Amino acid sequence: MIKIRGSEISDRESIRRIVAFVDANKEGWSVPWYGVPVPTTTVEFYDGKTFKGSFGIGKNFFEMQRDGGFWSKDAKSDEVGRFLDVVGKLKESPHR
Repeated sequence: MIKIRGSEISDRESIRRIVAFVDANKEGWSVPWYGVPVPTTTVEFYDGKTFKGSFGIGKNFFEMQRDGGFWSKDAKSDEVGRFLDVVGKLKESPHR
């Protein structure tokens, strides 16, 4: 299950699209000297009721949390837009 803005998503196709986007962004993560920025939109991943991690976006970055660690990386506006497109399609999904 995935949560976005308090909404639970369990539709397999929606989850597949989000996981594919996250998996395509495996490289380049670090912890900036000033700390990890706070995202404006966050996707939370669960295995049943167990929290597994999150992936978030801000104006020009991605952020992720897993196993108690937080990382970020720079993102171009078109990359942020692609993620917002994936998340935006979930709002239209009848299987939320």
